[in-house]
Amino acid sequence: MKRIFAFLIVAICFASSVYAQEPNMSVYGRKSPFKNGKMMKFFKSLHYSDELMIGVGIDSRSQFSFGDEFVAYYRFGDTLAVGLGIGLQGCSKLDNEHYFHQTDEASRTYSMALFMPIFIRATVSPFRFGDWKPFARCDVGGAIRLSHGQGGGFAFAPALGTDFKVNKLNLFFALSYQWMQTAYTYDEYLGQPAQEVSSSASALMLHAGINF
Repeated sequence: MKRIFAFLIVAICFASSVYAQEPNMSVYGRKSPFKNGKMMKFFKSLHYSDELMIGVGIDSRSQFSFGDEFVAYYRFGDTLAVGLGIGLQGCSKLDNEHYFHQTDEASRTYSMALFMPIFIRATVSPFRFGDWKPFARCDVGGAIRLSHGQGGGFAFAPALGTDFKVNKLNLFFALSYQWMQTAYTYDEYLGQPAQEVSSSASALMLHAGINF
């Protein structure tokens, strides 16, 4: 089901991009909304960013994370931007631990889980200091687990960072706190059955990217 959902998202994005390139096409005999230029102006007014991220877990449920995120956003003046983002993220996740050894690191088993975060991002940047423009932002959405197993759900990530220019490149870096729903399994131990437990994972993430 998750793979079907991911395929539909990709298909919709592809169809939208093709449709946007044909301003005079019609749908079921009606004129395209792109013909009057309003929708074209909207798409041309969008900005985009792509960023790489890497981080370390700050709880016992995770160890490290890495990934990439792409965001399309619209600017409201020079201080506020709101956009929609999608990404791919790998996270080490606590798979199991014994009932009576929850604090024993030797009894724990970690594996890599692959997620697709989908989120809304709001960014506020009221100040500018030359080529440097500090910002505060927050991502709110969810994460679909693509790899085998349980986990994934609601996620949010507030961040502080700054935009800056190097030659003609609009770059940025940020530090975020990421919280995400996940799950882990208690192994069968001393006659107790194995049990799937909903939990959460949090991490500090370092982001570096480009605006274009």
